Amino acid sequence: MKSARNALITIVIGTFLVAACTPVAPTTKEIMLEKPTATEMMGKPTETVSESTKSDTMMENTPDAMTKPTKSGDMMQTEAWLDLPLLNARTGERVILSELKGKVVLVEFFATWCPSCLKQQNELKKLSDAFTGNSDFVIIVVDVDPNETSESIAKYADKYGFDWIYAPAQADLLTDVSNLYGANYLNPPSTPILVLDPNGTVHTTDFGIKSFEDLQSLVEEFLKAGM
Repeated sequence: MKSARNALITIVIGTFLVAACTPVAPTTKEIMLEKPTATEMMGKPTETVSESTKSDTMMENTPDAMTKPTKSGDMMQTEAWLDLPLLNARTGERVILSELKGKVVLVEFFATWCPSCLKQQNELKKLSDAFTGNSDFVIIVVDVDPNETSESIAKYADKYGFDWIYAPAQADLLTDVSNLYGANYLNPPSTPILVLDPNGTVHTTDFGIKSFEDLQSLVEEFLKAGM
C-alpha cells in the first residue's frame, strides 16, 4: 500500500515538472499584442501618412505649413498614378500628370454629390481666374465615385462654370493614391488636394476647405521656385 502511494506521488511530481518545463502557447490576445504595427512594418512614418489624421482645419496660412512633400523613398510603392492616363471628361483627351513636369499642377479629388467639394471649387474658380493666361498652372479635378460618368461630370462642371480639366478616375489610380497618401484622399468631403511642383514632386495639403488666398500664395511660391 505504501509503495503504491509513493509511486503515485512520483508520477504526480513528474507530471508537474514536465508541465512546468513545457513552453505555454501564447493566447490570441498575446499574439495580437506582439504583432508589429503598420508603422513598425514600414519603418519611419512619412509626413504624408500623418496628414490623414488631421481634422478639417487649416494650419498657419503659409505654403510651408499648408503643404508637405511626399517622400517616395520612404513608401512601399512608387507614385505610379502619375503615369496613368486621365481622360478629360469634356474632350476625351488623355492627360498624364508625369508629362506636365515644369508646371504647377493642383489635383483635387471630388464627387458631384459633395457640397464641400462645390465650396472648394468655388475657391478654385477664383484661383483659376487669378492665373488666367498662365500656362504654367493647371487644375485637374478627379472624380472618385465609380458610378459617375464623363457625361455627368462634364454636365456638373458646365453647370457651375468650372472650365478646368475634370476626369473620372481609374480604379488602379485610386488604389495607388489611397496606398500612398491615405484613404482620406478618396473621401470627397475632406476636400483633398495634392499639388505637383515644377519638379514633379507631390505635395499633400491639410484636409478641409482651402481658401483662394492660401492657394494663391501656395501656387505663386511654387511658380517662383520653378523659374
